[in-house]
Order: sequence, then C-alpha cells, then structure tokens
Amino acid sequence: GKPLSIACTVHPFMLNVHLLVPYFFRSIFQAIEERGLTSHGIWTLDPPPNQAEKYEFLLNMNYEIPLSDIHLAAACIRRYLLSLPDSLIPSTSGSVFEEEVTYKSLREVIVQQPATNREVIRLIGLNLRKVLDNTSKNGVTIQTLIPVFAPIFFRPTQAQTLKLTPARARGIQEQIL
Repeated sequence: GKPLSIACTVHPFMLNVHLLVPYFFRSIFQAIEERGLTSHGIWTLDPPPNQAEKYEFLLNMNYEIPLSDIHLAAACIRRYLLSLPDSLIPSTSGSVFEEEVTYKSLREVIVQQPATNREVIRLIGLNLRKVLDNTSKNGVTIQTLIPVFAPIFFRPTQAQTLKLTPARARGIQEQIL
C-alpha cells in the first residue's frame, strides 16, 4: 500500500499526469453503471483469490483490466482501497467522531481531506446510491454494504481501537456509511 495520491500520478498511457482517482477507477465505475447496478450482489461478492491476484498483478503493471466480470472488477477497487496505508477518512480524524458522527462533523472532516480522497469518496457515494436504488434487482442493501465499505471509509488505528469499544468503532463506521 502506497498512499492514494501516489496512485493518482500513475497512468499507463500519459506520463506526468495527475489524476484525481487512480486511472483504472473510471472505467470500472462506468462498467458498473452500465451493466452492474442490477447485477446480484454487486460490490459484495468476493472473487476466487487467484483471479483477484491476477487482476491485481495487471494493475500493478499499469495495464487495463478486463471488465467482462463486473464483480471481479468491483473487487479490484475494494481490494485496492483496503490495501492503502490508511482509510479514505484517515484514522487521524477518529477523535472528531468520539462523541457522535453527524452529517456536519462528517462533512467537515471530508472537506479537509486531499482532493484525491474527496473524489474517491464522491465516486463511491454516487455509485452506491445507484446500487441501492436497484436493491429489488441486485439484492444489495445498506446492511450488506456496511461490512464491505466501512473499513474503506474509516479504519481506526490500534490506539483508537483500544480507546473505542468494538461496538463504538463499528457504530462510527456504520454512521459514516
């Protein structure tokens, strides 16, 4: 895991370009919007490890990945975000949430983040809203998304975990999502 900002400076076809999201995100989000919103279990299914590792290898070599398996493509984004050294809302923001997570406190924390983090949060939020609008077709609910995306959005540090009860840490993650 390298920081998100470093991944946004790598593009397989354009040198010295700074993107707001890693180069492979846009094509995957577009594919999900075109044919994955009604796909059963989108974002929540885990592919076989050997396939995920093959796709990760392609991404590490800065190649485009095939988008024929929409679940595998979505899993690449999940796995990539979980491999970052910190969550999209950095663990240093955890003290802001010790009392209660409100829309206002969450918004204040997000606007203080680098543009890359804000854009990834925005892309995921827009996509998840569309996925949830299709719950009757894809079977995905907020309850199935929480365990998948909560650690992507906020992962408490070891010290914070010691200060927060597991229930409170989980509560913070659920309120963020």
